[in-house]
Order: sequence, then structure tokens, then C-alpha cells
Amino acid sequence: MNFTDINVEVQAKVLELLNEHIATSVDIIKADHILLPMLIIFDSRQLFSLQPKNDETDVDKAYAFVVDKLKKESFSYALFSYSTQIELENSKISNAIKTYIFTAQGIEVSFYTPYSLKGLLRKSINVEKTIFGGIKEHVFD
Repeated sequence: MNFTDINVEVQAKVLELLNEHIATSVDIIKADHILLPMLIIFDSRQLFSLQPKNDETDVDKAYAFVVDKLKKESFSYALFSYSTQIELENSKISNAIKTYIFTAQGIEVSFYTPYSLKGLLRKSINVEKTIFGGIKEHVFD
């Protein structure tokens, strides 16, 4: 399924949430140099910081928690995000913000936003063009 296959209003809302989240994430990364896994449920204004145990983040467990949590919630949109590393087309390894946006209808849209820390004390962030990760349907079934 392609991004353009989903409802135009949903596309617009997903992109709006993504852009707002990336702008906020840049501020977090400037301060912490990383984005720890977090879940945002927009309708209820809930924010969950999914702190790792023993300083080791298990994003698969965090993702499973998120899906289970959202199955039990009433919401329109939710967002799960964290820092990771990806390999770009030029075989270069890059830091990236991985973002999943969920709809109440069980659609999950994922994105990768590569970034690099620059400057003295790594306080400057260069954010690159966001890469579409994919769409899953029936996530909550």
C-alpha cells in the first residue's frame, strides 16, 4: 500500500503530526543527543516515555507495548517515535528519528528522518528529508 492510497484527509493529518513531531524532536535531540522511545496519544494529551531498562532500549518490546496500549484506548491519532540508525542509499550509516503514526482505524504509517549532530558540543542538528517507511493495515487485529 502506498501513502497516496489512504484517505487525503488522513494523509494531511499524518503529515501535519509528523512535521510537528520532527520540529519538537530536534529540540529534544539538541539537549539529549538522542530521542528515547515515546508514545503520544493526541486526543487524551497523554505522553508516555518508554524508558529502557539497564540503559538498553528494546524497541521491539516498546512497539509491542504501544500496540497493546492503543488497542485499549479511544483515540484518533497516536505517535510512537525514537532515535535509531539506518543505512542510506549511499551505504552511509545515519542517525534517524523513526516515527510511527497510528490511526484509530488500525492504519500505521512509518517514516525515517535522518539527522546529524554538528558543531561544538554537537548542539547543531542537520535534519534531512524524511523517508517514507511503509504502511501497515489492521495493526490492532
